[in-house]
Amino acid sequence: MTLTFLSAFMHRHSITQSDAAQRLGLSRQALVHWFTVDDTKLSNACALVEAYGCRLLVSYEVTLPGLDYRDESTPNYPAEYDTQRLGFLRKALDDADLSIQALADLLGIGRTTLFDTLRSDDIMVSRLFDIARLAGWTLRIRIVDAG
Repeated sequence: MTLTFLSAFMHRHSITQSDAAQRLGLSRQALVHWFTVDDTKLSNACALVEAYGCRLLVSYEVTLPGLDYRDESTPNYPAEYDTQRLGFLRKALDDADLSIQALADLLGIGRTTLFDTLRSDDIMVSRLFDIARLAGWTLRIRIVDAG
């Protein structure tokens, strides 16, 4: 159910897996694999929706006492988050006052692994759902027209 948002987007726009694979320059089998294992990198999901003139907006809703954090239709992040694909994750960590080490501990992974993920500015979509579940955050994924 991780890639439900991509399946729904493709269905809504009558995009076949063959069409999407061709537009992305992938083999059909490569794209089918994403849906078979129900996971892909966030960069792949972004590339797919961008290939059809849309934009993928991802954010976490962090609910803490005294913090009124609301999901925005167009995230209004400070400049340091704007150019980073995982800026929404960095913002959520800041909002929650959660360290990289604390998040790594929640996920049961090493801090270096998480640093590498943030440095590469890419993450598996399933990991986004894991973070939301373990941190008690709400994950928001929306696809909007790029224009």
